[in-house]
Amino acid sequence: AAFEGVFEHTIFCAIHPGRRREYLEALARALKPGGLYFGVFFVRTGPGGPPYGITPWELREFTKDLFGIRAWKRATNSPPSRQGQELWAVFERLTT
Repeated sequence: AAFEGVFEHTIFCAIHPGRRREYLEALARALKPGGLYFGVFFVRTGPGGPPYGITPWELREFTKDLFGIRAWKRATNSPPSRQGQELWAVFERLTT
C-alpha cells in the first residue's frame, strides 16, 4: 500500500475476464487506503478479445467491494472510433 493513485487507459478491457478480479486485488494492495484508481475504461459488448467486452454495470460489480465510486461518466473526448464506448471513472480504495 504505497501509492496514492493509479491511472489506466483501456487496460482493464485487455485483461481476460477470468483474471480481472486478480488485477483489481493487486491494485487495491498497491494503493493506500483512500487511494485512487482512475482512468478511461473501454466499455463495449461483443465476443472475443482483447479487448474483452464489459458493460458499465459489470465494471461496477467487479469493483464494488474493493473501491467506492467518486466519479463516473461517459468520456466526451474519445477518438472517433470509440465515441460513446469509453467511461471516465474514479474509484477510491475502501479502507475496510
